[in-house]
Amino acid sequence: MNRNSFRLFFPVLFVSLLFTMISCQTTKETVTPDDEIERQLQKELEELEKKDSKKKISFAYDVEKIQQKNEYIDADISYPRFDDLTHLDDLNVIIENNVISYYEDFKNFAREANSDLVFEYKLNFKVTTSKKIVSVYTELYNFCGDDHGNIVLITYNYDAENKEFVDVNTVSGKSFAEIAELCNSMLKEKIIYSQEGMSIDEEEILADFIDGATIATGANFNIFTVDNKKIQIYFEPNVAAPFSYGIQTVEFDIK
Repeated sequence: MNRNSFRLFFPVLFVSLLFTMISCQTTKETVTPDDEIERQLQKELEELEKKDSKKKISFAYDVEKIQQKNEYIDADISYPRFDDLTHLDDLNVIIENNVISYYEDFKNFAREANSDLVFEYKLNFKVTTSKKIVSVYTELYNFCGDDHGNIVLITYNYDAENKEFVDVNTVSGKSFAEIAELCNSMLKEKIIYSQEGMSIDEEEILADFIDGATIATGANFNIFTVDNKKIQIYFEPNVAAPFSYGIQTVEFDIK
């Protein structure tokens, strides 16, 4: 290449690069107003979906009551009915069916007993929740002439996200053997070891109660509730301790 040709090369190269840059600019995607509106709507939709996914599940409920008092029964019953917006229809049906059927059976028994006594039937409840599980604890007291009446506990634990009832193993992430060991040690600490002045005979009686109540089977741990990141396991009177000790509760953390 001679000197004159070399001088001509750079202007030609510059023009060529400039033309290429202009061509790239003109071939860029043209954004129309409609495209911009569609993109904005898509962005808003994605934001709404994110908010919905993070929205806390509602566990709102009303209190249903049944009260009856006559010559043979004195009843005062309360139980929850979850709002329609919670979509907890399965839970509502199970709770209401149990409450009504158990009460009708007891009422018929009281009527047919033909006793001078007025039989008592009291049912109350509490609701606790975690992120997606709602727990309903019901405590029934009935009296039909015996020394101290009876206390019956029933709990309902429902996964509102997956629409299913859950068991203690699923909620706690522990086997029956692990739950049994925890409950046994915590009950003994609470009822026996933390008490002063207890005789050896009393300790042995209480230990027998606790050992029997914490055998590693599902029937011993099916009365439980969830509250945030904790699980509570309940033992009716005369199960983990004599009746006079009342309801026993073990609580531990869950993941």
